[in-house]
Amino acid sequence: VVAGSSATLTFAAGTPAGSTLYYTTDGSDPRAYGGGVSASAQSIASGGTLPINTSRVIRVRTRNGTTWSALDEAS
Repeated sequence: VVAGSSATLTFAAGTPAGSTLYYTTDGSDPRAYGGGVSASAQSIASGGTLPINTSRVIRVRTRNGTTWSALDEAS
């Protein structure tokens, strides 16, 4: 990974209004056991960018109310 690289996180097509995008960079799931938000998860606006300076796994889910999307990840 080149220092100063970034990843842009966006909603999938058809994501309901009012949804929140959560991600982790430590390889954990943004959704906690039981359906809450994981303590290591952070929210980001759709179209937000993450600085990437080292190799890592980014896991992302969208939450609308109590409904979570499927887990998406990239490394």
